[in-house]
Amino acid sequence: MSKNTERSIDVKVKPSEWRIVAVSVMHALTLFACWLNSIALVFKIVLGLLVLFSGWLALMRQQRQEIYLRYNSELNWWLRSDNEYLPIRIESTTVLSRFLIILHWVQDDNRRGRFAIFRDALPASEFRSLLVCLKVSAYGQS
Repeated sequence: MSKNTERSIDVKVKPSEWRIVAVSVMHALTLFACWLNSIALVFKIVLGLLVLFSGWLALMRQQRQEIYLRYNSELNWWLRSDNEYLPIRIESTTVLSRFLIILHWVQDDNRRGRFAIFRDALPASEFRSLLVCLKVSAYGQS
């Protein structure tokens, strides 16, 4: 069986409900840990407000975050930024699983980025295609 190296995809990653739940749970646990600390009440309040602010920022960022990825048959990856696609290199620290992709990338000017793509952020067929393209492109091998 030969490999299909002519595969190209365009993916629009939408906001994920799983990510909202994960971020909310992590911030709730952090808030709980702040209150369990044996520090002065003033510091507990300040830490609690910082955690709440961080959670609010994360949820606001999630609601307006749409990511566009493109993969072409020459094994190149592109990320859309400001209505133009920029070439990126997928790092070897990228994590792939059946439920989550943690994508680490580097642009040509050495700017780094990362984002989590939960399974519910894409239709099932597109999520599988993205997993396959990441594996076929031998991410992190450059």
